[in-house]
Amino acid sequence: MSAKPPILKDSKALILVGEPDFGRCPLASRVHRAFWPLGGKPVLLRLVEHIIGQGIRRIEICSSERNRSELESLQFGSGVDVRVRFETLPRGTAGTIHDVLVSEPPETVLFVFNGAMMTPPCLSELLEEHRKKGGRLTFFFQPTDTTDLSEDAEVYLCQPEIVRLIPSEGYFDLKENLVPALVKEGFVIACANLKRPTGTYRTWREYRDSLREYLISLENGDFYLPEFSKHPSIPFWTGENVQIAPTVSVIGPVLIGKNTVIKEGSFLFGPLMIESDVWIGPHSTVSASILGPQTTVGADSYIDRCVLGKGAVIAPRTEASDQLIVSSQGKTANLKEKIRRRLVRREQLPQETTLSSLLARPWGGGWAVLLSGLILAVLITVYWNPTLIDLWRVWMRSDEYSSGILVPFLAAYLVWVRKKTLLDCPIRPFPPAFFMLLSVQILRLGALLIGSGTLERLSFFLTIGSLLWMILGWPCFKKIYPIWLYLYLMFPLPKFVEWKITIPLQKWATVSAVFCLETLGFNVIREGNIINIDGTLVAVAEACNGLRMLTAFFVVSGFIVLICKRPLWEKVLIFVSSVPIALLCNTVRLALTAVAFLYLEGRDWEKIFHDYGGLAMMPLAVALTVLELWFLSKLFIHPTETVSLIVHRRTKNEL
Repeated sequence: MSAKPPILKDSKALILVGEPDFGRCPLASRVHRAFWPLGGKPVLLRLVEHIIGQGIRRIEICSSERNRSELESLQFGSGVDVRVRFETLPRGTAGTIHDVLVSEPPETVLFVFNGAMMTPPCLSELLEEHRKKGGRLTFFFQPTDTTDLSEDAEVYLCQPEIVRLIPSEGYFDLKENLVPALVKEGFVIACANLKRPTGTYRTWREYRDSLREYLISLENGDFYLPEFSKHPSIPFWTGENVQIAPTVSVIGPVLIGKNTVIKEGSFLFGPLMIESDVWIGPHSTVSASILGPQTTVGADSYIDRCVLGKGAVIAPRTEASDQLIVSSQGKTANLKEKIRRRLVRREQLPQETTLSSLLARPWGGGWAVLLSGLILAVLITVYWNPTLIDLWRVWMRSDEYSSGILVPFLAAYLVWVRKKTLLDCPIRPFPPAFFMLLSVQILRLGALLIGSGTLERLSFFLTIGSLLWMILGWPCFKKIYPIWLYLYLMFPLPKFVEWKITIPLQKWATVSAVFCLETLGFNVIREGNIINIDGTLVAVAEACNGLRMLTAFFVVSGFIVLICKRPLWEKVLIFVSSVPIALLCNTVRLALTAVAFLYLEGRDWEKIFHDYGGLAMMPLAVALTVLELWFLSKLFIHPTETVSLIVHRRTKNEL
């Protein structure tokens, strides 16, 4: 609040807490309504702070003995006189007023409030209305659009003159006993409507709905939370040490307590209050709810118009609407606490060992490089003969698989590009992956016994994945496994697969080339896998079936998919489209080769055109892929940047 009002001399405040509620509301049966949380403090303490901030320095709280422990834990600060009166027997509202005013001078004005009040009114306005009405007792009612009185706001102002009509012992009610006595004596009883609702509640649903009025008043500057930081332009308040992922979306008004963690992809929709030490899992939606302190919401959950009691735990993928969820006692509470600890453990990732923190330690980088080099040396030694030697021979002798030699270097470059993400990943070694590594070695032993080169290469590929998973753990392996899958492109196809596709590819290359030449107007006759173009015979050999183009472009398109930032479905589409693009480029190459053989003379020219024509098609294939990427970017609109906070200022009617 911008300016502190003057001290209201000759004024005193009485806050009625009363007995705990049993049976009406499960949450009220556990904790009295006045002690339900509001921005990290009980509602009662917020009410006391508001009264003190309005200028009253003398406050009495009347409560049952059952609330003693909660009241004794409250700290009201220095410089004010806050007294707690515990009733052994119920005195009623009027009886309590008697006990507070009996020794007060005649000019004293007593403000009476319900302890479960979230948005108390302006005290100077109450006093002005009380004096204008000229009553000895003034009833205030909730605001209404008409001149009629509405629901009782449970706010009263009274003078010490009424004390003589109240007995000094026993129960005496305000409305049923005191009002008739005042009318009989001729005292003036005044009534007035407040300008805004007081946020008084009895049930958890009323508590949730009162939060809306509180956040509206907070946005208007009627209340002040010094321990919270407000966003400069939106109704969004946060306490100390709040961790909110950059991809969290917020539509205010939202109040978040200290030490709260909200994971990536979550959606917060106000009016919403999240108390202290709360953990919200990834991709969860919380709307128009109240999350009590130390609550946990699992990943992919949907919480709408709910109230979560202290320590409540929501399991992952839970949908809850218009519910009260309180933590249980006994074995159920222990189970929930175990679930909570397991979920909250995820927020401790920054304290875990990451690749970057390991490299930053003294000698840590040296040990990491030494260990990596040792593992790589052992891996190469074990698989040197015959696996790696045979693989090298395939790369050197087979045109179809010569592009595989580029895959390890391209994979290393992809790792370098993603180094920042990989360095920030926590290292969680996964010992059970050792059994997978052992199984792979058994597979390799069987491959060596039967002489299967395909199974040997597969075991080498699986050994790399098993080592990465076992040493780095799942969080890091999850980031690097696409590059690991890309490594499989350096291996030749199994023989049975190659045999199945070679003849169909050769036939397709011949037929498509003939069709292309006929479209261009040439006189072409197909004779098996031989193209007769105006009497010149061009044989489509097995090496010209397009397999070389296909494997090479798989390497290129896979690299493009991994290095570009596109949605997953677009990446899959681009990778799958490499098949028709490669076949199209091979058809163009064969058609141009046939035309060249028709007009060029000399074996040297024919050999040059035949050998280097395939290399010329690779830029064409890349150009077609770039064209496809451009078309997809124009066909669908992608967000240019991550929006961390999506805020909509809502009016009171919208709330």
